[in-house]
Amino acid sequence: MGFSLALLAVIGYKGGMYAMATSNPPRWAQAIRARREALGRSEGDKVTQEEIAARTGDVVSQRTISHLEKGSIEISGLAYSRVVALAKALNWSLPEFARATGLDPDGLDEAAPAPAREIELPDALREAIDLYGDRYPDLHNPRWQRYLTQIRWRQGRPSDPERWFDAYRDLVRNGLEPGDA
Repeated sequence: MGFSLALLAVIGYKGGMYAMATSNPPRWAQAIRARREALGRSEGDKVTQEEIAARTGDVVSQRTISHLEKGSIEISGLAYSRVVALAKALNWSLPEFARATGLDPDGLDEAAPAPAREIELPDALREAIDLYGDRYPDLHNPRWQRYLTQIRWRQGRPSDPERWFDAYRDLVRNGLEPGDA
């Protein structure tokens, strides 16, 4: 006996666990969405999930924010660094975030910054950033660095700074941005 299509329509898959989408999200999910919407009103414009994701330095993706706002993933399942980044993106201190969401504040240290995700850069890419980064500041952007290092190269990664720079320039010329499919 299989799942009906109606049932499959309300079940989402995230991180190896199925979660039932709900029309009445938990209090913490409602608090996150309400805070994002309130930020939009106070800043005079709508603040999107994508913007909140960008404010986290992409430590928390737009998709994760969407799942959190729906209550289809548990906030308690987020890593500490992601909780800190999300709180800051929503202009909340950790105690404010904990009160609004009901997240247990024990063990959350407000003074501890969210650790930046370390990007392993090949030496030649690092050299390209040093050589060309002043003229092309996007080379210093961790999002571009991550994008360049995650490309699957047909003939192997570039082996010298000039080839890394050429690859970057070709992507820009073709209108590609980090995160584009």
